[in-house]
Amino acid sequence: MRRALIVTMAVLVLPACGTTIPTTVVFPDGSTGYSVSCDGANKTVNDCVKSASGICRGRTFKIVKEESWIAGGDSFAPNTDTSGRLPFRTLSFRCGI
Repeated sequence: MRRALIVTMAVLVLPACGTTIPTTVVFPDGSTGYSVSCDGANKTVNDCVKSASGICRGRTFKIVKEESWIAGGDSFAPNTDTSGRLPFRTLSFRCGI
């Protein structure tokens, strides 16, 4: 019961703190790592780097791949820039490198 409560609290608190939940990935060389997304006009690639540092718990990490792209441009929706475009950013990395 206590463990379920802690997990539930973490699920509720982490998003409120702006923490990105990582996706586990397997790189072409067979090693594993993580991928995080930092989408929206109010975030930058530095937010992804901060998330990587937190996921790796302050250990060093190596960025394997960084992707950025823009979608939209026709409307002013939440998280868009002044042109109505929605920026997407993804950072893939390995901890402990």
